[in-house]
Amino acid sequence: MSLIEWRRQSMESKLICATPALSPREHDVLMLCAKGNTDDGIAEALHISHSTVRFHMRNACTKLDAVNRRHAIYRACSLGCLGPEKH
Repeated sequence: MSLIEWRRQSMESKLICATPALSPREHDVLMLCAKGNTDDGIAEALHISHSTVRFHMRNACTKLDAVNRRHAIYRACSLGCLGPEKH
């Protein structure tokens, strides 16, 4: 294995390890938030309470090392863990 191949493989493994594992519900909440839904709208769409929406959003922010929901959406998109195929 050449040095270049080793370096590329090393970088790829770091990217995979840096991607947080969002739960399916955290993913759903982030997706709906990214589409412009309010907490009440998300709660209604997912048939959960407003406080449960906030719970999942808080967990997603923690996993994504984000300071707020907009930052969480940005980080999730940047890391490739927010999208319909990632569910």
